[in-house]
Amino acid sequence: MSMYEIEQAVKTYLDEENLRYKHEDGRHAFLLGFELQCENMNQCMMAITAHDEEDLSCHVTYKENVPEYARSRVVEYITRANYGLFLGNFQLDMNDGQIIYQIGAAYSDHNITRAEIGRMVHVAAGMAERYGQGFYDVINDSVTPEEAVEEAENTVAVADLPGRKEETASHTGSVQHESSEANDDYREMLAAMTEQKLNTLADAVAKEMGSRTGIEKDDLGEVPADYTAVVADLSAVELLELSFAVLDERFRRVQSETASTETEKMSAVELRRRRASAALKEKLRERLFGDEREAV
Repeated sequence: MSMYEIEQAVKTYLDEENLRYKHEDGRHAFLLGFELQCENMNQCMMAITAHDEEDLSCHVTYKENVPEYARSRVVEYITRANYGLFLGNFQLDMNDGQIIYQIGAAYSDHNITRAEIGRMVHVAAGMAERYGQGFYDVINDSVTPEEAVEEAENTVAVADLPGRKEETASHTGSVQHESSEANDDYREMLAAMTEQKLNTLADAVAKEMGSRTGIEKDDLGEVPADYTAVVADLSAVELLELSFAVLDERFRRVQSETASTETEKMSAVELRRRRASAALKEKLRERLFGDEREAV
C-alpha cells in the first residue's frame, strides 16, 4: 500500500466511527485526545502515524510526565507491565518523564483492513486505561510497582474515545463481545490478554459450554460475573469459535515460550489440554450442532 492509501484507510475508519481528530499531513499522523475512566492520569493523546508504505503505528501519550524522583519506580512498573503484554509496550523517556504506550504493524504482504485499524486503536486505548491509575499510584509511592501491576491486570476498563455517538461498549474490559466485523476473528483480542485473564476466559467458556451440553470439567477456577455475562450472550456458533480461538492462543504461547525444548518444559496441565483438545472439540460439535456439524 502507498502511504496515501494507508492514511485514507485510517481516515475512513475514524470518520465511520465518528471520532474527532486532527490530521497532520506533514507527519502523516492523525491526533485524537481522549480521557480515561480513572481518577488520575486520565488525559491522553493518541497519534496514528503512517511511517512508510508498509508500517503504521499507534502511540498513546499521557499528559502528565513522571517527576524525576519517581522515575526509577515507574521503570520497574513498566518493566513488570510489559512482561505480561503480548501486543505493544510502554516506554518512559528518562530525560523528561514522558510515558507512552505504542503498538505497530507492518503491511508489506496485504492491504490494511478496517478491523485491523480498529483493533490497534482499541488495544492502545485499552492498555492506557488499564495501567493509567497504576502510574499515578507508583509515582506517589502509595503502592509498590508489583502491587500496581497486579491491580492493573485485574482491572476491566475501556477508554472513552472522543466523538462517539454511543458508548464504546456496554460492558468494559478485555473480555468484550462486538457485533461489528471485527468479531469475525478473536485472535488479536486474545493475544492482548494477560495469562491470568486468558485462563479466566477459558474457564468461563468451558463452564458455559458445560451448562449447554452437559460436558463439564471439574478443574475450573472461579469465574467473575462479568466474564460469565459476556459468554452467556454468545450464540452456539460464536461460543464454539471463541473456544477454538482460546485453545489456539494458549497453544501458541506454549510453543513460543518453549521453542526448542517444548516437550521437556511443557507442564503436565498443558499436555493434558493438548491431548484432550481434539476429542473435546468433536464432542462439543456433536452436542451443540448435532447433524448440522458440517455447516459450521
